[in-house]
Amino acid sequence: ERSPHPPPERVVMSRVPTEEENRGAARWARSFNWDERERPAVYDPVQLRTYNLPVGFVDWWSTRSQLFCCCFPLARCVAGRGNPFAVTVTDITDDSIWGPALARPILTAPESLRGVWYLADNIAHENLVLMNDAVVEGDFDAQGTSGFGAWKHSLRSTWSRDTTCFGWILLVSASVRDNQEVAAAFNLEAGKLRFNEREWVFRVDDDMWWKTHFEPSTGEVVYMYRWLRVIRPDGSKTQHWDELVRRATAPLPHRNCFEPWLPCWSCCISNEQRVRNMIYINKHNSVVIPKAPAAMSMR
Repeated sequence: ERSPHPPPERVVMSRVPTEEENRGAARWARSFNWDERERPAVYDPVQLRTYNLPVGFVDWWSTRSQLFCCCFPLARCVAGRGNPFAVTVTDITDDSIWGPALARPILTAPESLRGVWYLADNIAHENLVLMNDAVVEGDFDAQGTSGFGAWKHSLRSTWSRDTTCFGWILLVSASVRDNQEVAAAFNLEAGKLRFNEREWVFRVDDDMWWKTHFEPSTGEVVYMYRWLRVIRPDGSKTQHWDELVRRATAPLPHRNCFEPWLPCWSCCISNEQRVRNMIYINKHNSVVIPKAPAAMSMR
């Protein structure tokens, strides 16, 4: 008997780059001036003080917002490219959701860039990224401590967003066209990734990197958040897991009795209070976790 639902999406596994592609990626990465930017001396997410939310008196920005919730099923269908079951809506404080994806073969990602990472203090409604399935090209060691190359990750797959209007827009935008990805050059010995002249990522320790946005003309830091590894490649949790759970389950620090159901409840709090609320993520996230082909899942 045929299922009434379309089959879940099958994963398109990262292919192993050719030697020519690896040489080209390493050559490209070596062409940058890696001394151009250095890791800031202190961690300071300046956007929490300086970012000005447009139309902030309407609750479109909150990670717990229910604005336009009647449209969420349609957004799920569009993000699933006609199959809403291709998008999982899940509780991200349950680490078991990543088990099947973590068990898949890892073709190119080095050890230092594997696992599930939490984008802490990022005020966009995106939270967890599985980096095992990134496409990594270049000349580097298996541990990911030295070498040059290119790191690429799909914007759609294994990248979770809050189940809010803002979060659904992000996932739909990443789904309407095929092969949308984010890419960075890396110098692993220096502990740096370079997305462009504005956006850099700096290694702090094995489980923490700082994503830092600079003003190109002055070098001033204008945006900053942390990449925290919360689940290791073997499925065990790191010391940062508790911070993820605390942020996802705590009530918003600045709220009133009309939150979240009255869309203009936030007119009673300041812009800075609204922005600081945004780092308290929604425990319910939407994420595309493709299914491995049967033959591959048996390896």
